[in-house]
Amino acid sequence: MKYLFFLPHYPSFCWAGIYGVILDQVELLSRAGHTVCLMYCADCHTLGECYHNHAHPDRVCKLCNFNRDYLLSKLSDTVIKKKISFYAPQVTTPPLFKYDTIEDILNLQYNGVHIGYAAMSTYVSYGGRNLYPLIDDQFRSYMNSLLGRCCRFADTIEAAISDFAPDSVGLFNARFIDDKPVVDICRKMGIDFNCYEHRLILGNQPRKICFHNATPQDEAYIRKTMDEIWDDPSVPLEEKEAVGRSFYDFRRKSIAAGDKVYTSDQKNGLLPEEWDSSKHNIVIFNSSEDEMSYVLEDNQAGALFPSQLDAFEYIFNQNKDRDDIHFYIRIHPNLKNIPYLYSTLLPKYGEKYANVTVIPGDSPISTYSLIDVADKVLVFGSTAGAEAAYSETPTILIAGSVYTDLNICYVPKTRTELQELLLDKELPAKSGYNALKLGYYTLRSGDGVFKYFKVENMFYTLGGKPLRIQRFEIEGHKGTKRRTSFNQFICKLFYEALPMRQLPEKEDRSRYDKYLN
Repeated sequence: MKYLFFLPHYPSFCWAGIYGVILDQVELLSRAGHTVCLMYCADCHTLGECYHNHAHPDRVCKLCNFNRDYLLSKLSDTVIKKKISFYAPQVTTPPLFKYDTIEDILNLQYNGVHIGYAAMSTYVSYGGRNLYPLIDDQFRSYMNSLLGRCCRFADTIEAAISDFAPDSVGLFNARFIDDKPVVDICRKMGIDFNCYEHRLILGNQPRKICFHNATPQDEAYIRKTMDEIWDDPSVPLEEKEAVGRSFYDFRRKSIAAGDKVYTSDQKNGLLPEEWDSSKHNIVIFNSSEDEMSYVLEDNQAGALFPSQLDAFEYIFNQNKDRDDIHFYIRIHPNLKNIPYLYSTLLPKYGEKYANVTVIPGDSPISTYSLIDVADKVLVFGSTAGAEAAYSETPTILIAGSVYTDLNICYVPKTRTELQELLLDKELPAKSGYNALKLGYYTLRSGDGVFKYFKVENMFYTLGGKPLRIQRFEIEGHKGTKRRTSFNQFICKLFYEALPMRQLPEKEDRSRYDKYLN
């Protein structure tokens, strides 16, 4: 078979592990006798600078090429390596797009590619996590640049696919301006594709995850895959159950199991000072909405509220006179230090309502101690909901999630039903057994461990700042751990010393007017 792979369009030393996912898969297929072509970025001029390279294109490119070329040199000679700029269109002037709102941007398409979603997802992820930016001249300039680059990527990617005529295409993530076009063009052309991701397992060992003809953001696909691997008769049920339980054990012990660890600075057993066990205590675990805010997949079809702030407004207004009930909002640790209103407005609920306490994202109060003593838990789809259900604490889910269909949470269809669940002091916990499916899926799904380009995370401190090095052990080549560590260290040392261009940070506060009263 013929396989075409696209390397991510951002510095190889910033996210070396991501490069490792693609390179390992390329090498795996090449050694299996398939024809494999790898497309990679050669410079920042043909398609525009990448989103980690806003201010110093040439200097950052040299650092990236220095690290990347070493990695590419370790691929088998049978791998076809091509610069993606070879397929770039001669005319680089992008079309002009009109927009006045975020919704207008999301509706933008070019040649079948959802460039608006790609550009907004890129901005939110790499522009400071501003969910609702103010559309002023500075923002328009930056957004137009993202949209234009996404158009150029779309034309270039389609030309490359048309020329190579692959049986299957491989890429990483599929959310941003350089990779979203790959998925949309494959779908338009009817070509098989695989999206890859990596998942942290047991601290420093990433695991490759493959999404066949789907993206990592597609929760419906994840739910389907979760059922399929759980129902696989080749693995004994006892083994599945043991792996599923280990997932929740790892999480409680602050050991990486599918995601970065957010609870390592929390103190086991620590509760809020005002905790009163004589009251009906409902703990709410919010989520960092920005992470999945601008993905095309309809993951929030079952959400009761358009936003988490809307949910808080409704719940607390409905129950403001209930002195027998106390609500605790545990702000997600990933929201600490976020300066935007979807995060900074949360503490106001503790000031406005006598029966609401807000626990900051950087608080040492233990997530698991809250789960263990809560009378109920309410979630917006975060893993904490599955963990609470596994612990058999009554759990209410009011937004889309990969565990929606596991029947481990109450999933109200109306706001009236939600209120009834909140007031029911005898609400029993559902069985947490099916939560094992999520744990098993997280630890065992995908293509598994790296074989030829083995990635290992190493954590250091440099000048008081954390430094992560993702070194490689490349099969058949000696000294690669030391060399890849050295390459990344040198690149990051120079990169961190470069001043970066200021990205648009102003927030459209009018989007929050109804919450500011």
